[in-house]
Amino acid sequence: MPSIAKIQFVPNYVTELRQQIGYYIGYVPNVYADQVTADDFYEIVRKDVEIARCLHLLGLMASGEFTEVECENEKLKNLCVFVLRQIRDFLHCRKSLVEKAVLFGLGIQRKYYRWVDYEGAKLYVAYRLAEVDRRRMRLERDQEDRTRIYWTMWCPKIDQYVILEDRSENPNAPEGLAVQDYIWYYQMQEELAPYWEGFGEVLYTLAYTKHYAIKYWADLCESWSKPFLVAQIDLMKAAVNASLGAGFSSAQQRIDKIIETFEACRARHLAVIDSSDRVQWFEHGSTGANIIRELIEYCDKKIQLLLLGAELSTTAAGVGSYALGAVHKAQTDTVVLYNRLRLAEVLTEDILFDFFYRNQSALAQLGIDFPRHGDVKIKIGVRQLSQTQEKGHLPMPQQPVGSELWRV
Repeated sequence: MPSIAKIQFVPNYVTELRQQIGYYIGYVPNVYADQVTADDFYEIVRKDVEIARCLHLLGLMASGEFTEVECENEKLKNLCVFVLRQIRDFLHCRKSLVEKAVLFGLGIQRKYYRWVDYEGAKLYVAYRLAEVDRRRMRLERDQEDRTRIYWTMWCPKIDQYVILEDRSENPNAPEGLAVQDYIWYYQMQEELAPYWEGFGEVLYTLAYTKHYAIKYWADLCESWSKPFLVAQIDLMKAAVNASLGAGFSSAQQRIDKIIETFEACRARHLAVIDSSDRVQWFEHGSTGANIIRELIEYCDKKIQLLLLGAELSTTAAGVGSYALGAVHKAQTDTVVLYNRLRLAEVLTEDILFDFFYRNQSALAQLGIDFPRHGDVKIKIGVRQLSQTQEKGHLPMPQQPVGSELWRV
């Protein structure tokens, strides 16, 4: 039994933390998970053009062109290569994990398994990875032991939330209902973000501002694309014979008729008026439109800086000097390398070592000792471009050779 502190004054942070982690209500609802989900802004952040472009580019660069297995045991290396080759569309799976994790804090994919033959042994391997929407998932807290928390997921088969069990505690858990049946790639751990934290929290303000700025800009384009017309007329004209049925019975009728006539004339770029009338066209200025455009460009640049580390290496050429462009490219490369290394660690743990645990008897049959952490690693690589290639002269790509390299 812990020793209870004599002073039990609870600050606002702890009060908020209790609510965020579902300490008393028994589960962590999405409304407390993160601000993006709470305000139902998930789709706006995800579908912002610049955010989608930067995430797409980051995912492409981080997922690499091929994968490589590092292992001193040649027999074990060949086995790992065989296992990874079974996964369909592995390149897209790697890209998707990076995109979802960087933006929303968690990229999760379910693994589907099947039996295959390998050198006389039966192996249970993952052959397909399917993306899972984080909004289907929920954390639940054990009310008898508040230190214990576990994942639950909505299951379409029974239309209820089910508990994801731990196969180390229940090896017979049904397929798809265990934590080990999924790949978990998270971005950052934060106490007030139980579902993990991504850059969506930071991008929330920029996406919100930009979303409405574009709407205002569209309104300005519609109203300011045409000049403003002012007509000075004599309202007594055509009213002198109104009593005979040939003129206008009121000034408002004549005004309405003139407006209708000039609306038609503006489309034909032609107007006929009396010599005593006067028509003036006022062209709109662009000050308001420029302010809104600068705000949208500011938001786009900040999005690029956050997701890619720089904007010179991702926008049009000629923005800055060659030296400055090289510095910005190095910053982007650092961001990409970090995500690539993180992704490789997650894949090593959730694919290779998960395979080892599920096929321990097959490993013994093949004469392979159960590997320790660090004995086997997945590396994600790209081909180095020559100076000629960097200038835009790209030859046809060559297929990598060797048992440890392959296109995915």
